[in-house]
Amino acid sequence: MRLILLILSLLATFALAQAPAAPSPTPRNSAYVGGYALTDGAGGWLLGLTAGDDSLLEHFGLRLEADLPLSQSPGSLSLLGTWRTSQGRVDSYTGVGLGVAFSGQGYLMGQFVLGGNFHLSPEWAIFLEGQYRYVLPSGTFTNTAQVVLGLQYRLSRAGGRP
Repeated sequence: MRLILLILSLLATFALAQAPAAPSPTPRNSAYVGGYALTDGAGGWLLGLTAGDDSLLEHFGLRLEADLPLSQSPGSLSLLGTWRTSQGRVDSYTGVGLGVAFSGQGYLMGQFVLGGNFHLSPEWAIFLEGQYRYVLPSGTFTNTAQVVLGLQYRLSRAGGRP
């Protein structure tokens, strides 16, 4: 089921990226904050928070992500390097990074994301992304694959990107 959800999120991201380009009336800023809620599959909930800049060096950026447990689920904190491409109101991106999964004790975690943003305005966007997390040592926590839908806000600053 998780593999099907991941494949569907990939297809949706690429479908959005193939939409006809609509000119962006004003430049978008590259710095952002965002959030989403997700379940761990066992009845627990997490609040996901993201912050980053997707255009530090042209298409390369950095993203800090925290999943805060709202129940007995393990939380996580990770830093990802991202690659973004834009077409009209749609951004497609991928990211790879390392982090820590914690539930009393911290464990090394690798993370991969693939997703897309649809910009509702220069400041607001919705995003859909597939995430995969692998925790070391193997078997410490369940490795997860999930699809999240969230809301993103672009921070205001002079000289945004198209």
